[in-house]
Amino acid sequence: MVTCVLPPGGLSKLTRAVAGGAAPLLQKFHFDASDCNEDDLDSIADMLEARALIPGCKKLEALEALHNEDWFDEASLETEIRLLRALLPFTKALPVLTWEEAFEVLS
Repeated sequence: MVTCVLPPGGLSKLTRAVAGGAAPLLQKFHFDASDCNEDDLDSIADMLEARALIPGCKKLEALEALHNEDWFDEASLETEIRLLRALLPFTKALPVLTWEEAFEVLS
């Protein structure tokens, strides 16, 4: 596991690099969610969707936010759905989620 301190805006830069195929063996993604915003969460969804299309990239088994247990609630409904669609087929560990009645409309 690699730990690094990212400057403001660093999370979206890191996720773009990983989305491009960097770290193809990566299976656990831990990030500091203390200053996480909608753009950061959108970039994580972009990363997950892009990696799923790259042959040879391992699927992400765990996504964990540090310093903010409610990070998932910071995302828009659209981004929450994108994250769930990308994570549910492969993950072994998910954050604690709160069920939204709006999800029922989509089923």
